[in-house]
Amino acid sequence: MNKLSKTKRNMVLLVWLITLAVLSGWALMFLKWQLDEKHIAEQSFANRQSLFITMTNTLARADLIERERGEAEQELAGAEASMAGGDIYSWCLDTLQKFKQGYKNIEMPQFGQNNAPVENTLLPKFPYKQTVLSVGGTARFHDLGMFIADFENQFKFARIVNVELQPSPAISGNERDREKLTFKMDIIFLVKPNRS
Repeated sequence: MNKLSKTKRNMVLLVWLITLAVLSGWALMFLKWQLDEKHIAEQSFANRQSLFITMTNTLARADLIERERGEAEQELAGAEASMAGGDIYSWCLDTLQKFKQGYKNIEMPQFGQNNAPVENTLLPKFPYKQTVLSVGGTARFHDLGMFIADFENQFKFARIVNVELQPSPAISGNERDREKLTFKMDIIFLVKPNRS
């Protein structure tokens, strides 16, 4: 290197520095790629390990899950057995009248003719049909609220919708009559499609 002129020596040093810089850049890119791949592999391993633990726990609980599935199927079969069948209008009226016996302060003299079972509108892609029974009458607000809550809790396959309340015209001067409301509501009963 001593025999080279100053310009050529500077050129050789410059080439060496550029070569060293390029090699260093490639080495850093390679290391970054390796570190990224290592990070991805660690995440994949952690995800698979978590999935393995979940699957192991599920397999350990297989008997419990199978027993719970059997209980759920029995509960569903019981609910389906108590769904409307035969003459649906008569079944709906009979069910409502039997339930109403515990609610003496509610008067339901108006029953609308229900429709034949139609596709369900309560839940999308639900395997049951529905029928609607329109009901009207008078009751105090609290009594009607208790009736609706108790009815929907007892009959899991029925929902009360479109409740309309208006003050009841007081026929007598009785204070209790002035507290009454006139109501109209629709009761939607689910019907299992293959029952007639």
